[in-house]
Amino acid sequence: MDNAIVVVTDIEGTPGHTLSADFAGNLGIRPGQVATVPFDLSLRSPGFRELGRLRAATTQAFVKLAQLVVGDGTH
Repeated sequence: MDNAIVVVTDIEGTPGHTLSADFAGNLGIRPGQVATVPFDLSLRSPGFRELGRLRAATTQAFVKLAQLVVGDGTH
């Protein structure tokens, strides 16, 4: 599971909902292999095409996800 990446998001905007501390461990992966994308109402829009409409936290989460997928460039 060294190459696994898990993306977790809240699709309902439920306040106070967080992952358990042992979430990654229960899946057999390291916590750094989990990318959490926060709820963003913009993503629920049909035909979403405007990256500028995303909240800053959502944009940062997708950047982290891209870094996980691409890696550090040494492989």
